[in-house]
Formats: sequence, C-alpha cells, structure tokens
Amino acid sequence: MIFLFCILSFALLLVVGYLCLAVVSPDQLAEHNTPLLKYSIAFGLGVGITSFTDFLSIIIMHNKSAVIIDSMLILFLFSVRFIFKRANEPVTYLRRNTTERLDKAIVIVAGLIFTISSIEYILRALEIPLGDVDAWAIWNMRARNLFLGTNWRSAFDSSFSHADYPLLLPMSIVRMLSYSGKESIVAPIAIAFLFTASTVALLYSSVSVLRNKVQGLLASCILVGIPFYSYHGASQYADVPLSFYFLLTILLLTFHDFYSGSWKLLVLAGMTASFSAWTKNEGILFVVAVLIARLIVLIGQISIKAAIKETVPYLVGSMPILAFIWQFKRSIAPPNDLVNSAGLKMTLTQLSEPARYVEVLKAIGLHMDVKWVVVAFLLVIYLAVVKTRFREQEKRLINSTALILLLMGMGYFGVYIITPHNIDWHVTTSLNRLILQLWPSVVFLYFMIVAPYNGFNHSAQSSEISRVDN
Repeated sequence: MIFLFCILSFALLLVVGYLCLAVVSPDQLAEHNTPLLKYSIAFGLGVGITSFTDFLSIIIMHNKSAVIIDSMLILFLFSVRFIFKRANEPVTYLRRNTTERLDKAIVIVAGLIFTISSIEYILRALEIPLGDVDAWAIWNMRARNLFLGTNWRSAFDSSFSHADYPLLLPMSIVRMLSYSGKESIVAPIAIAFLFTASTVALLYSSVSVLRNKVQGLLASCILVGIPFYSYHGASQYADVPLSFYFLLTILLLTFHDFYSGSWKLLVLAGMTASFSAWTKNEGILFVVAVLIARLIVLIGQISIKAAIKETVPYLVGSMPILAFIWQFKRSIAPPNDLVNSAGLKMTLTQLSEPARYVEVLKAIGLHMDVKWVVVAFLLVIYLAVVKTRFREQEKRLINSTALILLLMGMGYFGVYIITPHNIDWHVTTSLNRLILQLWPSVVFLYFMIVAPYNGFNHSAQSSEISRVDN
C-alpha cells in the first residue's frame, strides 16, 4: 500500500513539473521527439517546487498534507497556463535525424555497463536500507523530525548534525511520507533511486538531442561506469541530487545559447540553480559561479548590455528561492560550522599561508580515488583520437560551462584552505563526493566538445540539430 502512495506522490510531482514547464518554457522544449528529456526536466522542477511549497505550508499553516498543497499547485499552474496560452504563437522545434541507428557493439557494451551498475546499486541499497551515515544522520533524520514532530523548529536544533543544511531532500521524503500517513524506509530509498536514474536519463537525453544517440549512450556509460556513482546514489546522500541540478542548469543554458536565445530558458535556469542551493550549501556557490561565468563570457564575446540583459531573467528565476534560503539561514537554521567558527581575520590569515595550499594539494593527491584519474586519462585518449568538433555558435556555451566548473573547483579548493577542521580529515571525507557533484556536468561538457562517434561500421549517423520555425 505504501508503494502505491509513493507512485501517486511521484505522479502528482511530475504533473506539477510538466505544468511548470508548460508555463515557463519556450515551445522548443515541447518537441514530441524528446519525452525522456521532458521527463527529466519536469522531475527536477516538480521536486524543487513541491519541496519548497510543502515546507512553506508547514511553517505558515502547520500543514503536512502534501496532497492538498499539490492539488493547489496543479490548479494554479493549470490556470496560469490556460490564461497565458496564445493560439498562434510560433513554434521552434529541435529536429534530429530520424534515420540514426545505433551500432550493435555500442548497445551491447552499454547494456553490460548498465546491468553491472544496476546490480551494484541494488546490492548497496539492500546493504544499507536506512542510508549511509550522513544520509540517516542528516537528511533522513531531519525528514523524520519534520514528519513526526509536533514542533517543526525542533528539526533544526543545533544538537543535530549539520542542522543548517537546506531542505529539498528532507522535504521530498516528508512529502512522500505524508501521502501514506506513516513512516517508512521506502520513501528515502525511492527518492534516492529517482534522482540517480533521472540524472542518467537527463545526461543521455540531452547529449542524444544535442549530438546523437551514440554519444548519449557513451556519456551515460561513462557516468554510471564509475562505481562510486551507483554506490553513492544508493547511499541516499544529497550529492547525486545536487549533481542533477548542476547538470540541469547547464543544460538549460546550453539550449539558450545553442539555438534559442529565449529569456524563458534563463528563468528556468535560475530556478534550477536555486534548487541546487535548496539541496545543499554547495549550490549557493554554484548560483554565484553561473552568474560570474556568464557575465565574463558575455562581456568578453558580445557586450556589457547583452550580459545585463541575460542576467535579469536568471536572477528573476533564482531570487524567490534564494531569498527564502537567506531568511532560513538567518532566522531558522543554526550557524554553519565552516562560516562561523573562524572570524574574518583568521580567514585572511589562512588564505595568506602558502603552507596550507601545499597541504591541501598533498591531501588531494593522496585521497583522490584513482578511478577518477583513470577515467580522465581515457577521456583524453579518446579526445586525441576523435578530435574536437563544434560549431562557432557553440563557443559561448562551452566557454561558460568550462568556466562554471572551474569556478566551482576553485571554490571547493578555497573551502579547504579556510576550513577550521583538520585539512587531511576534511579532504578525506569530502573530496570524492565533491568530484561526484560536478561529474555529470563534466561529462556533458566533454561530449559537447568531442566530435560525434559514428560507429565501427559507420552504421550510426550523427544527428544534426536544425531550427525550424512554424
């Protein structure tokens, strides 16, 4: 019975996401040939919106009935879509080569990789049904307190581990539990699986649309081919959901740069970037990194006016959630252990000590999983073989995406420099998870740069994207 309630919860979540997509998105994303892509975007929007509105209902109305809130959301979004829908608006579609065929060898290898990864995921989920240490100590415990507690503020007691963390993941669990009305381990397991599978689906569908299906398969195989991905997804940590929103934001910006230029895509990108901040503190850094990277690239390649014009809709999409997160951090959550444990003077002193930089670099070299190095080496070899190939108009998206990822890496490195904790311990416990957060976006960028692979027997044909206005 609980399983059926979880399905109902998921179905209504998708309805909210699809309606939001229909209201905000340009018509390009309505193309019927990309159902998996539409699902992935709708899933991300649905989770972000419902987790936010459900927490607001707990604060304002002390109401934990997600069914009521979801019904109100669906009615509101449907009404908005009906009011603002225009009968004869021009439609721009993504058109792919429908004769594209997949090389059998690629399909077989991909099938084996996905099978192995699925087995690893299932075994890990069965091994720790309650989630790994941080999952049950932070996210699942917070969800349990919000669902069962009579006073929602008790979930943010400073005695809890990282009680300042944002609430997208806990509230998604609470929402699913509220449908059944009873506590169950099914909810966090289901949420973890949905995010893990949706990240793979988003990467595959986006690369398939922007390049071809062979490239999409290769990209998704590289993602799930890292055992740490399946292992961590089943552990119920927030890093996989965070990586999903990083990738989704970069994808929406890519669509904007690649063929559209629609300001609506920038609003959506702002929304999904703010959802990453609602997922984990690293998301706040991501919102800023996207803003800085886009400004630098646009000012350098076009003009200051174009940069400002693009910034406005991005901020419009992100500000509602960011404003609430600021209020949440200021008046609800306890102080963060990294930000408040050292004053400005101590932080500046740490930043000026060369020995700390050396220590961080040594710790990174010592504790980075060798699998990341091996995969990176293989990707460089593949790039050397197939070379690069991208259109002139794609330079902006490639440059901005690369700069976003670089700024994120610099931000992570900076946190290690100013950490009040032991550097070796801090790097050991977080480095590979931080790489995982960026990994789907790195793979996406890689396949935007490399030339499409056309199969061993040249049976697969690369798919070209054309803009067709009706």
